[in-house]
Amino acid sequence: PYNSECGATAAPDLKSLRTVLSDEELCDVMGPAWKHRQPAELFSDLLTRSAGLIGPLDRADPASFVRRTQLVQALAYQEIILGFRRRFPACAGYTTWEFNEPWVDLNWGMIDARGLPKQSFWTSRRGCASAAVAIDRPGYVL
Repeated sequence: PYNSECGATAAPDLKSLRTVLSDEELCDVMGPAWKHRQPAELFSDLLTRSAGLIGPLDRADPASFVRRTQLVQALAYQEIILGFRRRFPACAGYTTWEFNEPWVDLNWGMIDARGLPKQSFWTSRRGCASAAVAIDRPGYVL
């Protein structure tokens, strides 16, 4: 089998966000301007909950929020890729939902709209190396 779609959302680079958000909008990481840049309300909730696991969002500045969402995305892609690799030959590959983003938004891409790589680009690159080390935990389901 081949997994035709997988992904996790994250904020783009702060430099990219500054091209579409005012300073006031940028500082309100839970505000309507940020939510408008996410694919759907469901993803907004998932993104803020997962970023909140790393630290309290009520004190998150824009740079911290970007780092948190990108870390969550990077860890998700790492687990997805290594999980599929552990299933070889039962799973022969995967495709990310969106490798690069067409516009500046909080989305699945590993490369933002301005061509700046997110953390997930680097973890995915390592996960797709010719050799990778992964631990299979009994009872864990991906």
